[in-house]
Amino acid sequence: MFEDYRKWVIANKKYPYTLKEAALMFETSSYKELDKIVVVTAPINTRINRVVKRDNVRKEDVLKRMENQLSDREKIAKADYIIKNDGKNSLIIQVLKLHKMFLEMAKNKN
Repeated sequence: MFEDYRKWVIANKKYPYTLKEAALMFETSSYKELDKIVVVTAPINTRINRVVKRDNVRKEDVLKRMENQLSDREKIAKADYIIKNDGKNSLIIQVLKLHKMFLEMAKNKN
């Protein structure tokens, strides 16, 4: 799995930056291969409701899964950037701000 990601990054070198979505990046230590970490947070009830709806599972099942994951506090401590997906802060504005920053970082790297 890690090797597939490495190959994908090499194949996409022409782009200024790439993103990797990995819900369990800290639990699997895959974050260690990344240059920067973006953590997306959301209120716990919002997250639970989204997973219940998406996966058609019970709330108890979602809570059980979450017990095996790092807490938001631990993830935020490891993050370089945080996106708040709370319905109060514009996701588009937050993502565009990061996009602009990443483009600038890539430009300065070359």
